[in-house]
Amino acid sequence: MVLFDKRGAQGGESGGGSDGALPVQRIRVMREQGLTNNQIVQALQRDGFSTSQIFDAMNQLDIEPPEELLAGGDVGVGGSG
Repeated sequence: MVLFDKRGAQGGESGGGSDGALPVQRIRVMREQGLTNNQIVQALQRDGFSTSQIFDAMNQLDIEPPEELLAGGDVGVGGSG
């Protein structure tokens, strides 16, 4: 099963990790598709990303706030009393 072509059509990233770009968008898409972290790591290693690039990108995604919070909803922070 091929998830991405070598040109990196997802997120404008290259197919390999030689340019130093992190595969953040690709990991986001793979997670949305239900792939496990192990499956994601294996797929990205086949595409030329190093384990440090992969784990850096995974960590970046793990610390991003959920999109629901970015939509401008009232989360009760700094409200008036």
